Amino acid sequence: MKPNVYSLKDIQKSYRQGKQAGIRLSLDAILSVVTLKLQDKHGMGAEELKRLEQEVNADFEDVLEDRVSLDEIIEAKEVELDGRRIKSDTRP
Repeated sequence: MKPNVYSLKDIQKSYRQGKQAGIRLSLDAILSVVTLKLQDKHGMGAEELKRLEQEVNADFEDVLEDRVSLDEIIEAKEVELDGRRIKSDTRP
């Protein structure tokens, strides 16, 4: 029996793919919960929810393509919606 030999490049590629799949699953789950709450508890209509879903998916595609980080999105939300000023190096 011949053992499989993986290069560092193969391992890094598999890691990136697994990370992206995990992020995508998490985002889909979170967006599903938020969408249901907006519809059930806040009366948002189907068209508006569909548009919101498309916009959010486009933003998170940027995350998956490494054009923006999740930390940058969180920071923008905290500054724009919560009115908090973020100090650098506050996240691990």
